Parts: sequence; structure tokens; C-alpha cells
Amino acid sequence: NEPIKKIGITGGEPTTKPNDLIKILKQAYQSFPTSKIDLLTNAKKLSDFSLAKEISIANPNIIYCVSFPSDNMEDFNNIMGGDFYKTTMQSIQNLAILRQNIELRIVISKKNYSRLLQISEFIYRNFPFVQHIAFMGMEVIGYAYENLQELDISPREYNVHLLDAIRFLSRCHMNASIYNIPFCLIDKRLWKFICNSISAWKQNYVNECNLCIKKDNCPGLFSTSKVQKYSLSPIMS
Repeated sequence: NEPIKKIGITGGEPTTKPNDLIKILKQAYQSFPTSKIDLLTNAKKLSDFSLAKEISIANPNIIYCVSFPSDNMEDFNNIMGGDFYKTTMQSIQNLAILRQNIELRIVISKKNYSRLLQISEFIYRNFPFVQHIAFMGMEVIGYAYENLQELDISPREYNVHLLDAIRFLSRCHMNASIYNIPFCLIDKRLWKFICNSISAWKQNYVNECNLCIKKDNCPGLFSTSKVQKYSLSPIMS
């Protein structure tokens, strides 16, 4: 059988039960020693250096996928729904000291789309050591659905801001990608940054997608999203 390449650990917040998380990470390494571990986290608890170190020791293959919605404290805490900014900054520094792989994840919403360039500049100035920056389309469930009017925005409305951000990071030789957004909603100049990123079990395509030449490489839509209102246009050539 082909070895498992990647294991995802998400929640809720997986670090809220650190002992259980450490057991899972150790078992994953024992059973699948070459598998990469995507650990999706708000990283707040990782501001405790001892805990961050203990988790890092449990499995050497972790990629810390850290939520990073803004470059300034007010917007950061507002989007995260609590006092996260200072602890997240400390957590990222701790992970860097421990030489861990870090991916910063920017879920694009109405609250932060106009500052994508500023967020990118902040990351470059303060965290040039991160391995990857992911700009992500929003999965409209849970908190996002409950606050739909404040958060929801079509990718077509933030193309210019996303293009500026990606161009800046590329010029700085930082690794950036676009997750969860279909080709037809994105400026053509950004296509090479799009990843087929939605898990197969919740990946959805509409009838228009069957005519699209990009379908095989396109992330499509979240089947789990409670809102599927963006009109898609198949790419024919």
C-alpha cells in the first residue's frame, strides 16, 4: 500500500487537551513515521514554551498551521473573538526558537481583505522564517455563518488586494499559496498559486464545473458551507 503522506489534526482547538494531543502525535509517529502532520491551531497555548517544546518533541513531522487574520492587534482579536494577538505572536516566536515548521493561514473575509498587503508586509518584517503563507477562502459554517453579514465577501471583490499581497511575498522570496478558491473567481495572474486544497470528502462542484478545463486541478467549493452563492463561470480555454 502507498504510505500515508499527510495527517490532519484539527478541532475545535487541539491544544486545549495537550496530553491527549501529545499521545496522538506520538502514536502517529510510531505508526506513520514519514507522514507530515498538519496541526491546525490558534496557537494561543503554545505561548507556554515548555508546552510548545513538549509537543514538538512528540513528533518531528509537525507543520503548525497557525491562524493569522491580521497585522494589528485590534482586528486580530476582533476576528479571532478573544485576546489572542500577543500570545499568538509569542507562540510563533517559540516555534521558531524550536525550529519548527510554521504555516500562517489568512482566512480572507470582509474584515481583513483590504489589508492583505499590510498583513504580508508584517509577516515578512517579523516572521521571515515561516515556511509558508496560505491565503484561504472562507468555509461558511459555525462562527462564519453566524456572522455572515460581517464576514462574507466574494473573491472577485478582493482580487486586487490578493494580487498585491502575493506579488509582494513573491518578490521577497516567501512561499505563498491560495487555498479553497476556484480558478474562475480569481485573477488569472494568480492561478499558479492556487492549490487543490479542500479535502475530498467535503469538496463540491456545481454543474458549470463540468465544462471547465481547470476542474481536475481546482479546489471547487466546500460542500459543508451553508452559503454557496458565488456564480461560477467555467473556463473554456
